[in-house]
Amino acid sequence: MKYEILPISKEMLQLIERQAGDRQLQPLTREILLLELKLASTTYSEAMAGWVEEMIPGTELTLVRTPSGDDLCISVLYHDQRIGIIPMEQNVVIARLMDAGKMLTCRVNRATIEHDFMSGRPWVRILVKIYLID
Repeated sequence: MKYEILPISKEMLQLIERQAGDRQLQPLTREILLLELKLASTTYSEAMAGWVEEMIPGTELTLVRTPSGDDLCISVLYHDQRIGIIPMEQNVVIARLMDAGKMLTCRVNRATIEHDFMSGRPWVRILVKIYLID
């Protein structure tokens, strides 16, 4: 059997849509879990305290390349505000994929406010999952 790309006529598209019924046609995509990690450089603030309550599992965060002292630095944003970074020990593959134009998504796995054992000061712990969209 020979495989080739064929043009789809309007009639053919209507037939495909009828056969799909109520199901929406979606592009063939899948999410491949790359990493599960704890964000670094999170700091406690009143704004962060409010956001932690909003960050239920599955909340989507934005990954942005922000090279500075670390050429592979990746900031993680929520409401267009930086809430942390991908730890340096785990950012190499993610940065290379982003630089290559691959689509990635980051989702909250768990977000909590913890208290330092020694000082009692609060800090934010955000666990995330990073997926490659393929």
